[in-house]
Amino acid sequence: MLLAATASAVLMLLQQAPAEGTDWDAEFGVEVKQRDPVTGELPVDPYEQSNANAGAAPYATAAQVAGQQMRGVADVAKVQGDALAALMDRLFPYQAASRKFAEEMALIQASRLSDAEKELAIARLENESFADRAGIRRRDDGDP
Repeated sequence: MLLAATASAVLMLLQQAPAEGTDWDAEFGVEVKQRDPVTGELPVDPYEQSNANAGAAPYATAAQVAGQQMRGVADVAKVQGDALAALMDRLFPYQAASRKFAEEMALIQASRLSDAEKELAIARLENESFADRAGIRRRDDGDP
């Protein structure tokens, strides 16, 4: 291992340095674009806006137009439903924790664990308090 590293280090030291003044762009065929003298920006090929450039095609039938509009309504309804669920989870954290508990219980029951492993997972899940799972912190300052 050490011999190989030493040999590669010696070979690197013995390599010949490239000749001074070599035009590497010309050597590798790199095209040099001239910058705009006023702005200093590189030139870009003109882009014509069209459906063909965007890969888009107009709708062929009125049914496709109606279907797209219905999908838009469904997307809005989903966003509203998600926002309402998030609000309800914040207002009623115990209910959210209970729902999460039920989801985790269903996952454990549907898993391929052995019966003993399922019982252990359920016991651990039941030992966690709902308040901790809902993110509610209890005050431990000694007030009754």
